[in-house]
Parts: sequence; C-alpha cells; structure tokens
Amino acid sequence: MQQTDSAVVATLAVVVHPQGDRILLGRKKRGFGFGKFTGFGGKLEPGETPIEAMQREFAEESFFVLPQEAFEEIGQIKFLFPHHPGWGFHCHIFRLNSLSETPRPSDELDPHWFALDDLPWQQMWADNAHWLRLAAMGEHFEAVFEYGRDDEHLQRYHVRWLPGSEHD
Repeated sequence: MQQTDSAVVATLAVVVHPQGDRILLGRKKRGFGFGKFTGFGGKLEPGETPIEAMQREFAEESFFVLPQEAFEEIGQIKFLFPHHPGWGFHCHIFRLNSLSETPRPSDELDPHWFALDDLPWQQMWADNAHWLRLAAMGEHFEAVFEYGRDDEHLQRYHVRWLPGSEHD
C-alpha cells in the first residue's frame, strides 16, 4: 500500500452520464464508509500509478473494463481524520463521462444513477457538498477536508480551483 504524508493513496471516479445530467454513485456494502453513497475507486497497489489503480478499481467494482484514456484526472483531495490514526486518504480524483449503462452490483458497491440536482446528500460524506457537482462538470481542483471526532461533520476544509477552471 503506497502512502504519502502517512495517508493511504487512493483513487475516486466521478462518473457522469454522457448527457451530463446524472452521476453514478455506489452504496458501499462493506468496509470504510459502509452504507454511504460514493464514487468508484480504491487504494493503489504496490508499483501502481494512480491511473492504473483507477482503471483496475473501476473494473473490479463495475465489471466494465475501460481504457485509461476514458479517465481524466481532475483533482486531488486529502481526507483527514485526526481522531482516527490510519484513516487518512490522499485521493486522485478522476472524471469519466463515457458510461451510460448501469453496472451490476459488486461485492463492494450497489450502483445507482442520480440526477445532479437530486443527489442523496444525507447518505454521503459531508465533503461531497463542496466539490462533487463542480467536479462532475469537469472543474479541476485540489482540496483538503478534515473531519471531526464524530467522523461525520467537517472541522475545516479548503478547496482551491486550478488554472483553467471557471473559478480562477
């Protein structure tokens, strides 16, 4: 498992329907974030690059094998859980907009399409409200989200839109 700043390095895909009006999320069936809706992705294996891990994780969780070119890296997020050592993640965020089918459920995720204006916020991590819609539109960014003792509420966060974004 590769690490940076004592955080696990991982990937996360923001899957947008080609029409741009829906996003694909999966309800976690086990492990970290159980019961929450999230994107597809996971931890890098030794020797893997972020794009290789994204491609592998997406295939494992969706049963769709897509070329690396289908994934565009649009940002990076550090997720900090200071009250739980070992829970930190440094995620490479990828956008995918070439999938219109619904994957079959995997051992990890039960996939569902949601309208961008009707996302299940109450069943998602709190940080999503600060970056997910704009990432779905292809904005590029870097962010840090620090969770409080309850692991549900944000203590602090910072989002920085990168050059080329509408938010320059």
